[in-house]
Amino acid sequence: MARKKARFETLVTGDTIGLIATSSPSEAARFERGVEWIKGQGFKVKVALDPCAQYGKHDFLFSSDSPEQRIKALKELFADPQVRFIMAVRGAYGSMELLKKLPFASLRRNPKPFVGFSDTTALLVSLNQRAGIPTIHGPSLESIAKIGSDPKVEENIRRLLAYLGGSDLPPFEGHQLQPLGKRDRAKGKILAGNLSVLTGLLGTPFAPKFAGHILFIEEAGESPFRVHRMLLQLKLAGAFSKLRGVVFGVLDTCVHPRGLGPSVQDVISDIFRGETCPVFLGAPFGHGTLNRFLPIGVEGSIKAGMLELTGR
Repeated sequence: MARKKARFETLVTGDTIGLIATSSPSEAARFERGVEWIKGQGFKVKVALDPCAQYGKHDFLFSSDSPEQRIKALKELFADPQVRFIMAVRGAYGSMELLKKLPFASLRRNPKPFVGFSDTTALLVSLNQRAGIPTIHGPSLESIAKIGSDPKVEENIRRLLAYLGGSDLPPFEGHQLQPLGKRDRAKGKILAGNLSVLTGLLGTPFAPKFAGHILFIEEAGESPFRVHRMLLQLKLAGAFSKLRGVVFGVLDTCVHPRGLGPSVQDVISDIFRGETCPVFLGAPFGHGTLNRFLPIGVEGSIKAGMLELTGR
């Protein structure tokens, strides 16, 4: 079978990985554990700004530095020919502050992979759809710091690195998606992100283009009524009308604090009643210990509960 053409140079041992806190600052011990693990795998690192200087402070509200400095640092990482891959240090909050002044045209000239999740969704979607940059919804540096707490965490990282190294392994290998209704097949470009952030982008120039995509949604810590409100907002905005499919990640923490009322699955069933696109549950990605990589903008297909990438 012919090898799928990648949109980026493959990552090999000895390459440099760029690290930047595009959102909130990182706690120093977690940051150092992540850096040491990366170095232990034979990679070099280039750290932008100081991801830890503002931890516990609020000089820049919730963020690691000013929007101007974060934009400048991100631009430098993309321009540096030694940096082959850029990883967000963590999520939390702050990435949307960068969108209005982000130099998409200049970043387009150096389209290297950028990975993160949660709040980083704002950058993943915008960099991919506006600049054609190969972005990946997947583990952040602080995810690496959790290695040792559960073997699944290390597997997430190793699978991400394998994909960046040219492997064609399926993102959800070993995990079967559960169709919500009778429709159990989908084919389209992958669009993945955090529900709160995706909803927050509606009505802005940076709202995602949903048509023709399979939308992968993750969320954590939101009560079912809040999940319903956000999904309803997406529905009212027409986001679901031209989707090829919707896939939900693990939503175990999206429960009422006292266990009252409808469940989050009841919410999903209500929102998609009457919608024509297929809906799937149980994808192994998001805020849990399972956070498998999802390359945004890449063609994928779902058949018999299995996700396969049909492009790179």
